[in-house]
Amino acid sequence: MLLISSPALKKIGTNLNQDSTHLSLGFAARRFAKLATQIGIEVCGIDLTDSCRSSIAMDYYRVQPQINMEEDGDTSKPRKTSLAKEAHNPKVAHLSLAAWTDMRLVTPADMNIAHLSWEQTYLADTPAYESFGTSMSNTLKVFDRIWACADFVSDALKAKGLQNVTTFPTPICLPQIRSGNTKNLEMELRSLNDNIFSPYLLQGPGDIITTATKNCLESDEACRMLDIFRRKKQSKNDRLQLFITQGNTGDARKGLFPLLIGFGLFAASFPGEAYLVVKTSPRTRLMILDELNAQTPDQIRWGWWGSKNILFLPGNLTDEAQKELYSIADYYICCPVAEGQNVPLQEAIQCGCYPIAPLHTAMAEYLTEDLISKIPTEMRAMDPLKYCGFPLQSYEGHVADCLDIADACQRAVDTNASTRDRQVRELQEKHLQRYTDAELTVKLAAELGLV
Repeated sequence: MLLISSPALKKIGTNLNQDSTHLSLGFAARRFAKLATQIGIEVCGIDLTDSCRSSIAMDYYRVQPQINMEEDGDTSKPRKTSLAKEAHNPKVAHLSLAAWTDMRLVTPADMNIAHLSWEQTYLADTPAYESFGTSMSNTLKVFDRIWACADFVSDALKAKGLQNVTTFPTPICLPQIRSGNTKNLEMELRSLNDNIFSPYLLQGPGDIITTATKNCLESDEACRMLDIFRRKKQSKNDRLQLFITQGNTGDARKGLFPLLIGFGLFAASFPGEAYLVVKTSPRTRLMILDELNAQTPDQIRWGWWGSKNILFLPGNLTDEAQKELYSIADYYICCPVAEGQNVPLQEAIQCGCYPIAPLHTAMAEYLTEDLISKIPTEMRAMDPLKYCGFPLQSYEGHVADCLDIADACQRAVDTNASTRDRQVRELQEKHLQRYTDAELTVKLAAELGLV
């Protein structure tokens, strides 16, 4: 969630040293910050914490007593004014930013605005959730306005009786680069290869390195990627096909394991060269490799582990290098169980990648079956704490089978290149315009009463 909150327009500072880093967490804050500066609003408090989604509820409710969420007779309506009064308390701001919020905008109006990245049609209002002190819908009543990333989430909020709800997605605003340029990407890959596995990055309790992990860390994947990228840039040979995906740290919703198995199956039978670059964080990579201890014989036989066709790119890239990575790839593939928007997928399409993805939740609002290689999914009951991080009584997600993922990859490469290009252009022009920074800058000004 992105909190935009303050009683008055005041000068504030920006965490500039983070502004050039493309992170899987916190990028929505930077995107809104850029839009705000374009219309004369200064931005403060960009907090790019690595707090896991599973700790959100506890972190938030540790803040609640401090922001004095008192009730005036009506137990369903916490006082909105108490949040504004505590807005400039650094301790409160840090705790709340580390939990449900990414940044704080100071707006001309006296209003509290919540930007909600939620991927379900129901809210966390279960008795287990209320044991922390309140329900999600009651918490949202604190805010004067609620911005949801997707239409289906807006509809769900309105159905719960919440007022002043509008759809306001995270903007897509990657920098302009010259076509075919990979200068930034190559430079940063060399830096990652030299520095990313430094000891200071491997001291957390989740960073226990097994023998298998140590052996893998010794391989020079960055140099292999550099060679693949150079050959891809220089050749128009369809026998070299480059896929990309992004996976958040420890986020089971992203469906990374079936994706790796499915791609491994596809690559094993592909007559040419097919590579999947997994853009992730150092910790995610370690988690993936340590997961080998729990693998089944079938998973090992199906071959994503040890596959020379799957390369991990751990660490942060600048926006310029990130766009170069998108631009040189042929396909963007993902199979999450639910999405509130899926900005990396949208960015990749804007950079020319052909999407291999499911059609559900937010993705169904800007993808169509005739313009993508669809990954079929089915609804299954899942562990709510593992897949959404909240103590819900039940949770269902859209699960993809690894064989279907392999088939979707094959359909994508079987599609004529000119047809893929036409379909990507149609997605860009007809379905993604509402997510661009140009469109959303105008909407932001209107929402804040500046026009």
